[in-house]
This record gives sequence, structure tokens and C-alpha cells, in this order.
Amino acid sequence: MASSRILLSTIIPIGNLAIDFENLRNIIKLSQAKPIELVFILDTGEEQAFNQLQSLCYNESLRSFQVVEATGRNPGASRNIGISLAQGDWVVFCDSDDLPNFVNVINSILQDKNESDVLIGDYEIENLTLGTIFARIIDKNSNSIWESIALYPGLWRWVIKRDLLMGIRFPEYSMGEDQCFLIRTLSNEPKVNFFSEVFYKYRVGGRDSLTSTKTRINDLIPIIRLELSLDKFPQKFITFRNFVIIRQILTLLKNGTFIGKSWAVIFFVKSIILYSPAKYLSVLKYIVKEFRTTLKK
Repeated sequence: MASSRILLSTIIPIGNLAIDFENLRNIIKLSQAKPIELVFILDTGEEQAFNQLQSLCYNESLRSFQVVEATGRNPGASRNIGISLAQGDWVVFCDSDDLPNFVNVINSILQDKNESDVLIGDYEIENLTLGTIFARIIDKNSNSIWESIALYPGLWRWVIKRDLLMGIRFPEYSMGEDQCFLIRTLSNEPKVNFFSEVFYKYRVGGRDSLTSTKTRINDLIPIIRLELSLDKFPQKFITFRNFVIIRQILTLLKNGTFIGKSWAVIFFVKSIILYSPAKYLSVLKYIVKEFRTTLKK
């Protein structure tokens, strides 16, 4: 169902976990009366869920939406379907159990006046178990801004011009596909604008985690291989790429299977050869420092 010009397409993949229709209703209400399209990619194989979601959109008089079935896929593949269907000038990604701040996103798009290709905002983390909220704030004046974002990239804090995505897609895996997508986006050397407004509320404590499955963590093997294969990467974004890769290597080393841990060692050695020991030792030092700071909060 479509209407007049759409400023923002919001792509929402919905997998096989229990569907939180109440939260989806909240997302729909937040988008009402705004130039926003919601693109739901439903990967459950359940006709009842499809009908229920469509009815929810119609009952809430949603201005513009698409509900598409995509059986047996993964987050990367589902988001690729969403990109191909998106009609808005800008694209943002949302998980079905989180809450975007559409007012701040739309205001930032209008404030940017079409001068940028990518907008990156702040986000909040809400712990549903503890009842606490913690914000990841961008310091726009910091020399280490890309290090900070690489530690907590948050796909959903990135608002991307749809024209930029014409040749960019997610790797079709369940782990690390979002970070690889962001690296691919930066490889096109976009103009980036940072905003101090909260774009998104990421909710934890009430969901099953993909990171608990070792076979899925091993998806990082082809992901890191793809990231290391990118040639002529823009120098101004090289810090982001290097930080993301080293974090993925550490995740693979800590939580992967024996094969995954073996590949982690290989990737780390290859990274040092490609980018010099000094650079990667500085990356490790920064990551340890940031995580220690986070634990004290």
C-alpha cells in the first residue's frame, strides 16, 4: 500500500522467533502521519502471522507499508529484499522488538538538507530485565569518533540515502552481515553527517540472541574474509574497518568452534601483515580501554 512521496523507508525483518505484535503496533503508531514507509519482511512461513500483520497495518490506518513473505532466509537476505522494495529517499533498518525515534530521524534528514549520503545518530540501550537505559552518545568533536562508532556501530543508527544502496547488499549470513554491510557502504566514500539526537532505542533482556549459537558465530569466517578482500578502501574510514575486523576476530576467537578459533588466528596474522603490527596493537589497546570504561558505568 503506497501513497504520496515517501521520505524514509524503514526495513523490518521478522524471523522465526515469537512475534511481538504489541511492539510492532508501537512502531506503526510512531510512524503515523509521517512521510514514512514500513517494509516488513516476514520470514516465518506462517500464513496466520502474515494475515495478522497485514490486518494490524490496515487497522492502524498506516499511510504506507509493505508486508512481504521471505521463507527460509536470514537477516542479511531479508534486508536485501527490503532494499529492493524500498521507495523512500532514505533507508533505515529496524529490529522488530526495538523502537526507532522517527521524529528525530525525520528532523535530522530535513536539517541535513540533502547534503549528505549517510546520517549517524545516537541510540539508547534499554535493559528490559533491569529496567535501565544507557545512551551511546556521539562526540562530534572527538578525534576518535570513528573508533567510538566502530565499537558500537549499530546498523539502526545509520540512515542511508537510497541512491547510495543501489549497488550495495548485505552478505547473506546471520552474524556480522550488518557490519560488513556498513563497511561496504563506507567503501563508496559517502559524505557522513553526525547528529546528537537519539535515533533508536535498542532493547535487551527480552530476546533470544544469535550470538549464543556457535555455528552462527562461525558465519564470521566468510564475513571477515569479505572485509579483508576490499581493495582501495577510503583512508578516512580505514579506522572503522580495522576496528570492526579486530572485534570480529576477537569474537570468533572467544566464542567460535575449533575451526572458528583457528580461522581467527589466521585472520589476525593476515591483518597484521596487511595493516602493520603497530596499527593493530593500537586498536587492541583502544578496545580494551573502552570496554573497561563501559564496565565501570
